[in-house]
Amino acid sequence: MEFSETLKKLPFVRLIFPLFFGIISSLGFEITNRANVILITLPLAFILIIFLYPAEKKINAGWLRGILIQLCLFFLGIWLVQVKTVNVPDKKLLEEKSLVLKGIITDTPEIKARSVKTRIRIDETLRDEVFEKQKFNALIYFRLDSISTGLNYGDEVLLETSISEIAPPYNPEEFNYKKYLFRRNIFVSGFVDSGNWSILATNEGNPVKSLSLSARNSILKIYSAAGLANQELAVLSALTLGYKDSLSIETKKSFAASGAIHVLAVSGLHVGILYIILNLALGFLNKKRSGKIIKLVCILIMLWCYALITGLPPSVVRATLMFSFIQIGLSINREVNIYNSIAASAFILLVINPFIIFEVGFQLSYLAVLSIVTFYRRFYNLLVFKNWIPDKIWSLICVSVAAQVGTFPLTIFYFKQFPLYFWLSGIIVVPLVTIILYLAVLLIVLSPLNIIHSQLNAALNFLLKIILETVQKVELFPASVIQGIYFSAFEVCILYILILTITFFLFFKRTKYLIFSGIVILIFFSIGLFKDYNILHRREVVVYALPGNIAISFIEEGTNVVITDLPENTRENQLNYYCKNHWIKQGVFNHTLVVPVSYIKATDEKAYRYGNLYVSSLNNNVALNFYGKSFLILKEELKRNSSEELAFGNILFDSNTAPEILNALKGIKFERLIINDSKLIKNSWLKQSHQTSIYNLREQGAFINKINL
Repeated sequence: MEFSETLKKLPFVRLIFPLFFGIISSLGFEITNRANVILITLPLAFILIIFLYPAEKKINAGWLRGILIQLCLFFLGIWLVQVKTVNVPDKKLLEEKSLVLKGIITDTPEIKARSVKTRIRIDETLRDEVFEKQKFNALIYFRLDSISTGLNYGDEVLLETSISEIAPPYNPEEFNYKKYLFRRNIFVSGFVDSGNWSILATNEGNPVKSLSLSARNSILKIYSAAGLANQELAVLSALTLGYKDSLSIETKKSFAASGAIHVLAVSGLHVGILYIILNLALGFLNKKRSGKIIKLVCILIMLWCYALITGLPPSVVRATLMFSFIQIGLSINREVNIYNSIAASAFILLVINPFIIFEVGFQLSYLAVLSIVTFYRRFYNLLVFKNWIPDKIWSLICVSVAAQVGTFPLTIFYFKQFPLYFWLSGIIVVPLVTIILYLAVLLIVLSPLNIIHSQLNAALNFLLKIILETVQKVELFPASVIQGIYFSAFEVCILYILILTITFFLFFKRTKYLIFSGIVILIFFSIGLFKDYNILHRREVVVYALPGNIAISFIEEGTNVVITDLPENTRENQLNYYCKNHWIKQGVFNHTLVVPVSYIKATDEKAYRYGNLYVSSLNNNVALNFYGKSFLILKEELKRNSSEELAFGNILFDSNTAPEILNALKGIKFERLIINDSKLIKNSWLKQSHQTSIYNLREQGAFINKINL
């Protein structure tokens, strides 16, 4: 069967592509709502004319009708994004030093080290002692105290603060938090001090969401009452409810390194297990038609209640919709095409929230299930086992490998790493998770009856400990994770084209798909060779924009020396957040040497050499020279003879250095002053020095100096 014939049997697969491209295109240009309505209405009018045209005069216009429907859906995607985008706050509000705002907390508050992070829908602002209507979302941080920790979803609050735009990334390849929040309709943030806010009312949020949060908290209390605690409780909460607030960084890291991180995100696996439990429990209703209807209603209610309790993440909604379609089909004795069900669930989700297309969980969830459906059976049929145990082990391996085929390009694109032992985790962790979910359901069902047996609690605790020990041990295996892999968006597209062409060849047995696959492989490896050539011939200096500190990379022929004044207790986390992705892109992450400024200062003015980088200490300051490009990290006033003349290409000055030291620059020749604090520009000497070139890291981003020999 040809691909075009197969596509005719999958209506939602055909419909989702124009909607998808419409949503993506909406970010590139803006169409007014009136114009967009016209662009949607015109194709619909033409379609109506074609249907109403007299039958005896009709021409074969199927192709025209198809094009018009595609256009309608394309412009529908654009319109949906614009409708779902909440108004951006008036710029005048951003200029105010103090604002009185009234709004409702629209998500569960998150307790941080020094604050409580909340998402608030601002409804009103106080102007001239009168509240004016507003509508925008804001991230508001309340100072951490005994009162702010009591904030809840649905609380209406009155607060005094100032708001500012979310800062963009200042460093190359740094996580774009501004874009991340923009896709969630959040444009501004603010900080509220203790005593500058009050709760006006409670339970003002969405009643359905309030109910789901209440149900989730009740289940968490059942787990605690069963004697579960620490990371065992945290893992069970994540496995069954998608509640991850209690998971430690170490636990998350272990699950990620072992390739089992997906089980912590409530997904199709969990919904599938619940679906099986419900089908088995209600199997006695299959004898009569009325019983099938009752069974259908019960299963749909239970599945969607579970989806609500977990917070309606994309993976759960996708699986719930899919199993709903399957159950409806079984109830009316109609076969459901799995690809069409997947596409239908994605279509519904995108219409409800078009921004969901940019969420990593949404992308990986759909790619994983599509890949499993497509490849699992083909992998499974490669080997045949007569014994039950090896057959089930092989089945689990095939599921894991099939899921990775569809997700590994995006996994590397987003996380820059790949777990090698994902298949091993699948053999051990997935069966344990299945048993744990069965026991957790039993625990919840029995809790109202006060029949919570110690054996059940002990079994849950034991299995959770095994899962934790398994992922921790797998993490310690040699080369458990390949880190520092970089795929550009173009390379990811090339890989998915390759996966598609190979898939088409396997399904339709056409030689042209195999030839095209070979061409795509050649292109992909050519890109890799080009990247390797650039890595070996790259020489550059990068001064990163870090808040209050300095980090400079000297990159040369695949190696990287980093000079930084970051304190030891935060150094690794800060460098990973601000610099790591750039090092990976440049191909130097696995060949990086970090040299603290404190170490250089302790050298007693001796010079050190790292490749072509020369480092020395000058009166508690650091002098650097790299291929003739000189830098001075100025921390203290330079002590020198009056006749001694110093010259540097660049002088770095951070916000931790006393502003008075700028006056010491009067006797030094330099080409550029690099600062990471806008307040320093107000210095009187800098204002008068018209010949001074100032580079502000907090406004212009990281300073990059490429060196051509």
